[in-house]
Amino acid sequence: MSDYVRTDGLNSQGNKQNIFVLLLIGLSYNLEHSLSGAVSPTLRHALNHLAIEMQAEFPKTLTTFFKKCEEPVDSWFPYPIPPEFNPQSSLLYDGTLSEEAQEYCFYITERIGVSTRQQHNLPQSALDNLLILDTLDRLRHEDDRSAAQKYYVSLRSFLISHSWITGRHVRETDFDYALQEEIVKFYEESPVQAGDDVYTCDYCGILQFRDGRLYGIKPDYCYDHPINAPHVHRERAPHNLRRLRVGIHLRTFLPGQAELRLFDWADDLRADYPDFIDEPERYPGLDACDLCLTFSDGEIWGIDVKDHKSPHSLTPHIQPIYGEYTHTFYVIPDRRIEANSEYMEVLKGKVGHLPGNLQVEGETDFRYRVETKLEQLRKKATRSRKQQKGNF
Repeated sequence: MSDYVRTDGLNSQGNKQNIFVLLLIGLSYNLEHSLSGAVSPTLRHALNHLAIEMQAEFPKTLTTFFKKCEEPVDSWFPYPIPPEFNPQSSLLYDGTLSEEAQEYCFYITERIGVSTRQQHNLPQSALDNLLILDTLDRLRHEDDRSAAQKYYVSLRSFLISHSWITGRHVRETDFDYALQEEIVKFYEESPVQAGDDVYTCDYCGILQFRDGRLYGIKPDYCYDHPINAPHVHRERAPHNLRRLRVGIHLRTFLPGQAELRLFDWADDLRADYPDFIDEPERYPGLDACDLCLTFSDGEIWGIDVKDHKSPHSLTPHIQPIYGEYTHTFYVIPDRRIEANSEYMEVLKGKVGHLPGNLQVEGETDFRYRVETKLEQLRKKATRSRKQQKGNF
C-alpha cells in the first residue's frame, strides 16, 4: 500500500501527497451535490493549496478549474501524483469523474477509517460502496460459513443482474425475507415516474434521459446509447421503480458485467464437459475471488476478473489469491486490452514478480486455456476407454 492511502493524515496541512486525494474526494462530492457555485470544505482545502502552488497559472473561476480537470493530470497538477493513477488520465470527463478517477476514489475511500470518514464530506457514491463491504464483513463473521456463502452469492448475483427493481420484483424471488430486505437497501428511489419510459443498456444498466439524449452512469465506460440501438431497451416504468445506488452501480454492477460473461461461459462449459469440470462456484470463500473451477484431474483454479480502464489503477489489486487453489488467475476483459495495446505490458511491468501459481491473462487467452485443458482431459479419457476395451 502506498503512502497515498494513509488517509489518517488527510488533514495534515503539510502533507503534499494528500492534495491529490483531497482534490479527488472534494470534486466527487461537489459533482454529486451539484455545488456549481460553491465548494465543499474538502475541495476548498485542496484548492487553497493549488492556488498557492500554481500562483498565476491557477484558474480564475471554478468553471475554468473544472475545465482544467478534463486535461491530463500531469500537464497541470503541481503536486505528486499517486503511482496507482495514470498521470496521462484526466480527473473529469464530460462533467463527471473520469473512469480512472472514479476507480481511484473508491480505492482510497475503501481504506479510510471511520474517524477520517467523519472528518470529511465523502461523496455519497463512496458511502454507497461501503454498504457492500460492510455486508461482506458481517457475513465473514457468521458462524455458519456455508449459509453466509450462499447468502452472499445470491445477493451479489442479484445486484450485478438488476440495475433497477420494484418491491414486487424482489418479493417474487425465492429469497428469504432477510435477503429480500437486504437487497432493497442497495437501491434508491428513481426520478422516473410510473408510466414514463425507462431505458436500459445491455452493458451499463439503467440510463438517464436528459437534453434529448441517453446517458449511462459512467460516460467514458459506455457512451453509445442511440434510442434505436439493439443494446438499448425501452419499456414503461412500473410503480415504485428503484434504481441501484450510484456507488453500487459503479463499483458492483459495472465490473459485474465482465463477471457475468465469465459465469455464463463457465456454465456452458459445465454443460458441454460434465465429466471433466464440476459446477462452477461464484465468489468462493466469501469473495476470495470471483470464480472457482474444479477439474476432473484434481486441479482447482481460482479466478478473479479485473475490469479497470488503466493498468495503473489495477496494479494495487493484483495480490495473491488465497485458498486451496492449484492455479490462480487474474483475467482482464478483452475490451480493455483492445482499447490499450500496451495494457498487459504496462501491468506486468508495474506488478513485477508474481507467485508461481498466479498468472495475469486476457479474457480470450484465459478462455482458450480452459477450453484446451478440457479437450485434453476428454481426449485422455477417450484413450483410456479404448485401452481398457483393448485389454478384453
